[in-house]
Amino acid sequence: PGLKPESALHVEVGAEEKGANWSARLAVFQSRLRDAVQSISLAPTACSVSPCTELENLGKQRNRGSELTGNYSPIETLHLTGEVDLVQIDYLDNPAQKPIGTPENKYRLMGDWNFLPMLFARADWQHESARYSTNTGTRVAGSFNLVNAFLRFEPSRHFGTEIGVRNATNELYAYEEGFFEPGRTWIAQVDFRL
Repeated sequence: PGLKPESALHVEVGAEEKGANWSARLAVFQSRLRDAVQSISLAPTACSVSPCTELENLGKQRNRGSELTGNYSPIETLHLTGEVDLVQIDYLDNPAQKPIGTPENKYRLMGDWNFLPMLFARADWQHESARYSTNTGTRVAGSFNLVNAFLRFEPSRHFGTEIGVRNATNELYAYEEGFFEPGRTWIAQVDFRL
């Protein structure tokens, strides 16, 4: 009941450059929060079912980071994209606190290829670094890599079929330690759009 609302000031500076078959964008940002709210681990005796947590104000928080995105089309039917996201979270009034659920870095590569008039192939690779699942750092969801691939047949703008695989390498991964996401998943779909 005593939880205060957090307030934030966000600053971002960016630049973008475009060429005939490429583009690049860089953004640098910083956020300053007052009365930052985060889930805090409590002693197991504080509640009836462990783990015990509650939301608390942690004082001043600073988030700093950068985002870089690049696009390149070596030929008209092939589009490649790369992304890098870096972030650092500091609790200025409580330096021992760990940020929950936020990886320090993420990388992504994507490719879209329209290799025949009605056939499209898409693939992407994504890496995320480890992230804390508790503010004390006792539970950590490890880093992971994901690979997805799809093949789409689209004879008209109204109708299409697609087959593909998510998490093609069957990576065991979690966004929160102990709560694992699905393994390799095959998909097949038919869609009709008006």
